[in-house]
Amino acid sequence: MDPEQLVLKRISKIALAAMTALLVIAIIFYKERVLFADTAYYAFNNLNYKPYFNPTNRYGAFITTIVPYLGRLLHLSLKTILFCYAISFNLFFLSVNILLVYRFKQYGLAVLMAVYYFLFVSDSSFLLCAEIHEAIAWMFLFFAISFFLICANISSFTRILNPNEESETHM
Repeated sequence: MDPEQLVLKRISKIALAAMTALLVIAIIFYKERVLFADTAYYAFNNLNYKPYFNPTNRYGAFITTIVPYLGRLLHLSLKTILFCYAISFNLFFLSVNILLVYRFKQYGLAVLMAVYYFLFVSDSSFLLCAEIHEAIAWMFLFFAISFFLICANISSFTRILNPNEESETHM
């Protein structure tokens, strides 16, 4: 591993600690975060309507908006559901960051993601349901998978078309 990657690896561990700190802040301020604006609207509708509530087809947000729905199905208390819903956002962001560092070894992306979320927190920590932030996490995950496949010399398109045959890059 070259020296630049070693430095990025160390900084990515700091980025993981920073994302963990954001999760701790989300735990401390869960009531303020979940009972504000759109988040309360999503929680209310997912708790009160039988089918899963997904207005305007925001499918990328399923990972967090499914939490109140599952809490209702499991007959959890309202406090527990709101707590889980409030931390589900930062837990999702932290999970993606952990995947970037430990599974895909994309240290630069992990640092960039942490910087993005810290800039986001400085302006709108209590606005959870802005789907752009969830889309950014999906984007970083997509980039990490793409770079991982490129670095491993795996043509995902070839593998999808011919799963039983080896890719031409391995010959």
